[in-house]
Amino acid sequence: MIKVQLIVVQGKPEGKVIPLAGPIFRIGRGERCHLRPNNELVSREHAEITISEDVALIRDLGSRNGTLVNNKRITGAHTLK
Repeated sequence: MIKVQLIVVQGKPEGKVIPLAGPIFRIGRGERCHLRPNNELVSREHAEITISEDVALIRDLGSRNGTLVNNKRITGAHTLK
């Protein structure tokens, strides 16, 4: 499985590097999420990163405010680099 890291670029933990141990990493304010930002712009189940042998994909889970990758809003699954 590839190595994947999430780097926080905004908010209180800015600069924090979070290693992701797949296969699924959820982001949101809900109990089932691995990363739970305390921010009203983040939905309860906001986004999900899926990690396989050779690729990592992120997809928005129908969040109210959308998901950004490199400051661009994504639709559907997006390959992370």
